[in-house]
Amino acid sequence: MKFYRVGGAVRDKLINFPSNESDWVVVGGSPKKMIELGFRPVGKDFPVFLHPTSKEEYALARTEKKTGAGYHGFTFYSSAEVTLEDDLRRRDLTINAIAETSEGCLIDPFHGQKDIIKKKIRHVSRAFREDPVRVLRTARFAARYYHLGFRVAKPTIEIMHEIVSSGELSFLVAERVWRETEKALGEKNPHIYFKILRKCGALKPLFPELNSIIELSEDSGCNKINSFIQNPLDSLMNAAQLSEKIVIRFAATFAQIYQRTEECDAQLSLTEEKALESQLADVCDRLKVPSKFRRLALIAHRNQKLPQTIHEISSEGILKILLSVNATQSNDDLENLLICLDAITKSGYPSQASSFLRATQKIVANLDVSDIIKLDLKGDEIGDLIRNKRLQAIEQCKLTFHF
Repeated sequence: MKFYRVGGAVRDKLINFPSNESDWVVVGGSPKKMIELGFRPVGKDFPVFLHPTSKEEYALARTEKKTGAGYHGFTFYSSAEVTLEDDLRRRDLTINAIAETSEGCLIDPFHGQKDIIKKKIRHVSRAFREDPVRVLRTARFAARYYHLGFRVAKPTIEIMHEIVSSGELSFLVAERVWRETEKALGEKNPHIYFKILRKCGALKPLFPELNSIIELSEDSGCNKINSFIQNPLDSLMNAAQLSEKIVIRFAATFAQIYQRTEECDAQLSLTEEKALESQLADVCDRLKVPSKFRRLALIAHRNQKLPQTIHEISSEGILKILLSVNATQSNDDLENLLICLDAITKSGYPSQASSFLRATQKIVANLDVSDIIKLDLKGDEIGDLIRNKRLQAIEQCKLTFHF
């Protein structure tokens, strides 16, 4: 048996990019031989084993054949006769199809090193179009290496277009779409992920609501009427500069979405807020977005106009906002919301609304209510007195704050 390091570990070493990946391919092996060496089998669809001490993944060299729709529609063949080049040929991108021996020698039959030098993200072969997940992965790699000058090769964009046109994207399960999207949101330039998906036509079938608001923001005729419409990808760019938290980046991107109608100006002026919020909830349901992402996105959606309207909001309204993010106990959720709202504004810098809410949160959270708790009153009565004291404190803060 021969062991080769493959994939991300080799790619990122050549790019000089930080990496935690370390995957191996085994040529000339068999499940029996691997188990005899102490490897533990974990693969369901094909033979993958964990190293007995390092716990790194070792997969037997294999080939694949398209037999059905979607990324599950493959049969895999693994045997001692499968060569290293056979295994590398089935991979998605040339930069991911480089292997390294234990002595450090590189095996690169598909010229991935040349594409690294040229800073090109390019598919290995026409077999690329057989797996729709590769559309998402390619967009994610584009986001990861964008700051280093990497761009997706034009022929690869074209073959991604073919995948979209074939309808293969409809066979992607929500969990896989979300998994790739979540990873992309953590990259240095996450907006590039969505830009590449839009460029190849994949954004509309995968994220139709997001695609609609982007189109709306780019519609000069509509923006003459509604100049406040901002491209969600600009908000995402701001969010990426302000925070590394994926939950904030997701909320800043999706808080503004809604489905476009024929009359964009009528859509904005007549659609009720509850209907818009329902669309965002539907998106989160469809993508099976985790609850913490959903919650912040919905709160940001309800308060996205806050930076412009903070001076008009009553003390009751301010307290309601603070309570919605549990700000009387902690300022973590409030900070996430404020960073998100600052990202949605065109400047991407802290607004007066953020400064004011941080000030009121500090006052309300540190408010001494021990005198009220000591009173011989029922729970509701105590709650009302605490609420009134908080409102008085917020009102006092408003009087001294210069908007």
